[in-house]
Amino acid sequence: MKLPAIPYVFDWRHLKTVKETYWQHLSWVLYSTVMLLAIAVVGFIHGVFPFLFPEAPDALAVRWNKKFRERRERTGQSDTRPE
Repeated sequence: MKLPAIPYVFDWRHLKTVKETYWQHLSWVLYSTVMLLAIAVVGFIHGVFPFLFPEAPDALAVRWNKKFRERRERTGQSDTRPE
């Protein structure tokens, strides 16, 4: 299946498609936002001061990516929108 050049902005069936409630979806989005901000901040600090947080940016990214892939499998998104 070919993805559209411009992703959909509105998908009123999205929650039904991913089989999540509003609160489950919001929880995932908030978790992702916090993790990605943490990766960015810790990565920036590590970039400026390489002796600080030597393993943290990678560890945080790997942890988030694991949950991301598990969620894609659980919600069926890995089938409809492959990486």
